[in-house]
Amino acid sequence: MSYLWETNQLVKTFSAGSSWGQKQQVYALQGVSLYQNQGETLGIVGESGCGKSTFGMTLMGLHQPTSGTITMNGQVINPVRNKQIIQQTMQMVFQNPYASLNPRMMVRTMLEEPLLVHTNLSQAERRDRVNEVLSQVGMGPTQGERYAHEFSGGQRQRIGIARSLIMNPSCIICDEPISALDVSIQVQIMTLLERLQQNQHMSYVFISHDLNMVRYISHRMAVMYLGAVMEEGSAETIYARPLHPYTKALLAVNGPVVPHMPFGQILEGEPPNPISPPKGCLFSGRCPEVEPRCLTERPTLNTVDGRQVACFHCE
Repeated sequence: MSYLWETNQLVKTFSAGSSWGQKQQVYALQGVSLYQNQGETLGIVGESGCGKSTFGMTLMGLHQPTSGTITMNGQVINPVRNKQIIQQTMQMVFQNPYASLNPRMMVRTMLEEPLLVHTNLSQAERRDRVNEVLSQVGMGPTQGERYAHEFSGGQRQRIGIARSLIMNPSCIICDEPISALDVSIQVQIMTLLERLQQNQHMSYVFISHDLNMVRYISHRMAVMYLGAVMEEGSAETIYARPLHPYTKALLAVNGPVVPHMPFGQILEGEPPNPISPPKGCLFSGRCPEVEPRCLTERPTLNTVDGRQVACFHCE
């Protein structure tokens, strides 16, 4: 089966300087294998620092993977040599609408810039395309003649979404796109994303720490911890009956589907240092169901009850 994109054992490390004369590496992604179908929303959740944003940026080509492969539309790509393929396939909406827009450029100029670089459209065609995407996000042509600082946070995020649409991509990576917005504005942005998906068969990678929001918008869900996928499958299935102890703990914080139905214990302690991750299961140091085997062996994703789970206790 051909997926819109697929990663196979994607690894990303960053240099963390030297200690006692030895170079240290931060293990940001540790063998992530995920895929996406056209028209699907894949939610990626986990605590801060779990690698979900790094995964999105590596998929976008903003980070060069250390090892592993990325396949788009059936073609294995190199993020450095195949930037145009990536840009035509996917774009990104960033978390902070205040920081992600150029304050010195009018909105119209900002939206038109990719068309100038990557297409041969005439000035009139570029103007029409900018007006079209502004309309798609609920804004008018005259608003394109203003600067980003003249808009509210919700309007700026709409501009960010318009910018991601300008090249007509197949997939948009939404990296915490509503976390900086008021609750009422969050609902508006989520409704906009749903409408765009219905009208244009858009695919989303929706990155968030909020499981309730991910369940609302996602078809499938991947739960990440310390740069690895702990559980992956249907969002409804995982949310209704989580298997991995980490997923249970996240749901205990976010709140279950059925009121007063506890899924797991609230997590205690901090995630381990990504410079020296545990030898065994990455979650073993905080897991309430840890077994001796978990301390020495790292579980791989296996099919359990219709989803993929990396846990010896769940097998």
